Amino acid sequence: MRRDQGTTGLITASSAYPVLEELILSSRSEVLLAFRIFDPQTRLRSGGARSAGLATWAHLIRRQIDEGIVVRLLLADFDSIAGNTLHKINWQSLAGFRAAVSGSSHESNFSSVAALHEAEFGPIARIVFWPLARMRLKRIEPGNAGLKKAERIAEDTPGLRSYFRTAQRWFDGFPLWPPPRMWPATYHQKYAVIDGHHLFIGGLDINERRFDDPDHSRPSDETWHDVSVKADGFIAEDARQFFIQNWNREVPRFNSRLTGLGAPQPDLPATAAPMPAGPRVHRDEPAGTSSETTRFIVTRSRRSRSPFAFGPRPELKQIERAHERMFGRARNLIYLETQFFRSRPLAKQLAGAGKSNPQLRLIILLPAAPDDVAFDANKSADARHGEYLQVRALEIVRQTYGARAAFYCLVKDTPKQERTERDAVDGRAIAYLHSKVAIADSKTAIVSSANLNGRSMRWDTEAGLEWRNALDVSRFQNDIWQAHLRDGFDASATDDPEAAFEMWSDAAHQDEHCRPERPPQIAIYPLESARRFGKRIWYVPDNLV
Repeated sequence: MRRDQGTTGLITASSAYPVLEELILSSRSEVLLAFRIFDPQTRLRSGGARSAGLATWAHLIRRQIDEGIVVRLLLADFDSIAGNTLHKINWQSLAGFRAAVSGSSHESNFSSVAALHEAEFGPIARIVFWPLARMRLKRIEPGNAGLKKAERIAEDTPGLRSYFRTAQRWFDGFPLWPPPRMWPATYHQKYAVIDGHHLFIGGLDINERRFDDPDHSRPSDETWHDVSVKADGFIAEDARQFFIQNWNREVPRFNSRLTGLGAPQPDLPATAAPMPAGPRVHRDEPAGTSSETTRFIVTRSRRSRSPFAFGPRPELKQIERAHERMFGRARNLIYLETQFFRSRPLAKQLAGAGKSNPQLRLIILLPAAPDDVAFDANKSADARHGEYLQVRALEIVRQTYGARAAFYCLVKDTPKQERTERDAVDGRAIAYLHSKVAIADSKTAIVSSANLNGRSMRWDTEAGLEWRNALDVSRFQNDIWQAHLRDGFDASATDDPEAAFEMWSDAAHQDEHCRPERPPQIAIYPLESARRFGKRIWYVPDNLV
């Protein structure tokens, strides 16, 4: 009989980063890393790293390689046109790690893969989106790039190199025909498995931008509230097998891309080898036996063969189904904090739960606006369509729950920055929320890399855990609430759903002239601002945003 051996919630990177560092420092045989972004120059924060004289993640990985530890890094790759910046950053990260371990006597123990999701647009969809793709290419280098300049761009962006091989097929450095292949889905997972026994998982990637603390003491546009979990025992075994499945699926494709780029080259990682396959463990099935208080859950999709395909074909929807189960079983209070709430199916599931149970209350914590909208004044079609989807989902819920539902956002103690129209609420600068947490009745929690939108539920590769332990989940919920509500948090109110609901309302409505020493960091979500900004864009697939 399998049993987990403990689960611990980690609020913000100031708590999570040191734990992950210490886990890897203490590794004995194997470290598996699956992340969307992983910068080797990210500073280390743990006491153990400082005692060992280590400054960055590049140093930490080199130390473990020198000790004979096997390290595998599965890093997301991105479409080189639509996701050009992230594509370039991650290939630079792989080159940085490769340079860090170069010369070690155990250099072969390190291997890395840039995992480009297999799903891509079908031929007809490529034609439809080709004008937008050319516009994106021109934004990479505005104006008349010219072939030589375009080639220099491609040197920093491996995915673009093949586009610049035949000069006579180009005009101003950009292709006229055929439409390029495009990949809309990504590996969005963020987890690490150490020695097959310890699992670190949640919404956090590893770089300086993601570092934050519960007080959100950095400037508003650098805040990044996130939540991770450390879990030990059998759940790490399941996560390890999922890693191996994805690794072995991506290795041939990655090596093929390297061959097409003319590898080996100094700025590119070395080819990778498959890992010994373990037992198949991931099926779309209900939660495990009563002895399993945590369960590893995933989203995974495959390439659609339809010529009209705008996205992948869902294969595993465990995270979506876990949320559906949670909503259906909730009796008193559902608490959600998520970067995006845009899934119409999940909104309808929540509405159905509220309709069948008149006692059920709902609290949703969201960013006041997407980060690119709040801090960069992005008004692109996909940004506006995403806000339209979120307003629609919130309205579906509100129509059923009425006063039993409340929507909040995070703010800071500092006044408005006046950079954009969406970077403040009620005169307070916003703090950005990136976490993906769902809690029902203080008994069941889901922590993952998945947002509550179609992309995370159906398209991207995501990973998380379903946590069923009343004592630990209640403590975890209180830690999150106390971080947000600060002096407005009352531990005695958390056992009563009605009192807990009112506690949040009171914290959000405190008189500005009667604030406590540490005022709550929440405000009412600016639904009307989102409604004014949002707009339905017919050519943007709902699952793309």
